[in-house]
Amino acid sequence: MGSTSPVICRCTSYDCNKAIAVVTPSKRFMNLSKTEKINCPLCANKSYHQKHKINIWRIVQCSNCKFIYVNPRLQKEELYKIYTSNYFDNKEVGYYHYTENRELRKKNFQKWISDALPYLKQHTPIKALDVGCAAGYCLEVFNEQQWKAYGIELDKDLALQLRRRDFRIFDTPLIQLNTADKFAFISIFDVLEHFTDLHENMATLHSLLEDDGVMVLVTPNYGSWQRKLFRKAWFQFKPAEHINYFSMQTIKKLAGDNGFEIICTKKSGQFCDTLFLENRLKKYNFRFLVPVFHTVIELFNLKGKNFYVDTASLYVVLKKKRTDKQAVTIS
Repeated sequence: MGSTSPVICRCTSYDCNKAIAVVTPSKRFMNLSKTEKINCPLCANKSYHQKHKINIWRIVQCSNCKFIYVNPRLQKEELYKIYTSNYFDNKEVGYYHYTENRELRKKNFQKWISDALPYLKQHTPIKALDVGCAAGYCLEVFNEQQWKAYGIELDKDLALQLRRRDFRIFDTPLIQLNTADKFAFISIFDVLEHFTDLHENMATLHSLLEDDGVMVLVTPNYGSWQRKLFRKAWFQFKPAEHINYFSMQTIKKLAGDNGFEIICTKKSGQFCDTLFLENRLKKYNFRFLVPVFHTVIELFNLKGKNFYVDTASLYVVLKKKRTDKQAVTIS
């Protein structure tokens, strides 16, 4: 396979100051009958037991490494269909009106990137890659850091619009990427839970990361108190697309097995305003809590204010494991 280069479109008819266009939600486009049974994606063990049943989906736990995953899951071809067409404005999967919360989403990326800066050896000028860059808000934060911004986005319409804004965009799956570029900073925000080939993707990321580079990921935390409280009603259970569910134990195994060491872990959240929180209560079938929510907002005069809320996710900073030769050089 030849080298894959990011495409940059310099179409002068596009106003770069305009927001990414909102696309029309698609009708059902994935065939739910096209599923596949798999071994544990983390350790390849064949034995598992069921932990949850959500609609037609079974969420299971590996009997060996205790990893939580969907089995059977959608075939790869059907999964890719989810991400290549209207994923960010879709009532069935993904996000609905993703761009309506631009400022809040951008504040998330600003915080997540800022929290990783102390671990980055060189701040500028560097190349930075965002895997699953969506409407490009994380790429905008890269630009604010004076970094050279690259992104991977499978949604063809969004990829085209980002190229028109002079971003360097790959539109192939990560494991199909073949480029000579190396990156000092790689972000994988809310993406790891979607990967079909965990070890192959991690190997690709390892090859793309500079030796002194930093990789940062955010992914739902199966070990969170929210998951334990809400059980199968946990809002992170989206088994058509979220096919992997990590705990701190299993994220350490995935990192260690693929040449990474974890240098920072903590709980992750996101910025919300009252309207965003109310919409989430409605979306995830907690409408009965909306009157209580309104009472709290009025009582404490919180309308229009932003909050950083724990969203039951893990924030993890990783670097490449040092080889013996590197360790001697550094010491």
